[in-house]
Amino acid sequence: MKYKPKTERWFLNRIGKRIYRDKQGGSCCDICEDVYQNGLIVKDKQHAHYLVAIDRDFTYKKQLSG
Repeated sequence: MKYKPKTERWFLNRIGKRIYRDKQGGSCCDICEDVYQNGLIVKDKQHAHYLVAIDRDFTYKKQLSG
């Protein structure tokens, strides 16, 4: 199944909530594995915007790799 990136609104709606990394293509590092296992709490708007950028970067790299 092709990965569909989350929207900015999706991340903003989860401020103060725990989110989990999708297990797309395995874990890339220990931090990714930790977020997959334990999740992370979206702290504030700045953190949400950072996560949007990371998600878009992740999506772009997945599209390049096939």
